[in-house]
Amino acid sequence: GYVLPEGVGKRYKKMYDFFIGKKILRKSKKIIAFHEKNLKEYQKMGVDAKNIEIIPNTIDIEKIPEKGNLRKKLGLKNNEKILLYLGRINEDKGIGYLIEAFSKIKQEKLHLVLAGPDFDFMDKAKKMIEDLKLEKRTHFLGLVEKKEKFEAFADADFTVYPSLHEAGISMVVLESAAAAKPIIISDSIGFSEEVKSDNAGIAIPVKDIEQFSNAIEWMYLNETEAMEMGKRAQEIVKKKFSWENAVQQHLKVYREAIQI
Repeated sequence: GYVLPEGVGKRYKKMYDFFIGKKILRKSKKIIAFHEKNLKEYQKMGVDAKNIEIIPNTIDIEKIPEKGNLRKKLGLKNNEKILLYLGRINEDKGIGYLIEAFSKIKQEKLHLVLAGPDFDFMDKAKKMIEDLKLEKRTHFLGLVEKKEKFEAFADADFTVYPSLHEAGISMVVLESAAAAKPIIISDSIGFSEEVKSDNAGIAIPVKDIEQFSNAIEWMYLNETEAMEMGKRAQEIVKKKFSWENAVQQHLKVYREAIQI
């Protein structure tokens, strides 16, 4: 999870680290980091770099179901486009910035779908949507189960993940990429480097409402190019982030830990 104390619970994280967390880190033979940034966070907590191994988050590649279930549920036509956010409805996930960015786009056939459980931000999000007069183009799904989640991926035209910070690479981002969906993400989270280097989506500075809005509208207006981005993201996941590729890396770390 989070290495450094950040976000809403940072006061409790500091207390935890003082009494427990730092002792666990000092006694660990090996620590697995998700990416280079994560490694540096462990170093700031006093961990020797030689004891840290980088293995990115990995997923099982799921088969995407047939299209149509989500559109039918929401009463959307095939010529209407879906921008999907999937995750907690939480201030730290950048939901407020996403709603503001979406409000600047005047494409009446573009709909924002927010799927996920409320983490003390739902009422505020709904108030923002009401104030910005976005009720007709915004839909809340609430908590979705695995089947519903992949039905949402099937019908989404593109996905967005504006999180202010993440401990590693968001599993939702990897799942979206594995489904070959064009993605727009904040550059504070894992997978943003792959997005930039391989032109596999669009990575935007955190809280930059204008750039998020421009990126969403660009994808809406350039569907063919956006779909090519999604295909490139899918290839990255298959090569680098599938669970099969990570098994041997984990076994190597376990064997080294046993020998220390």
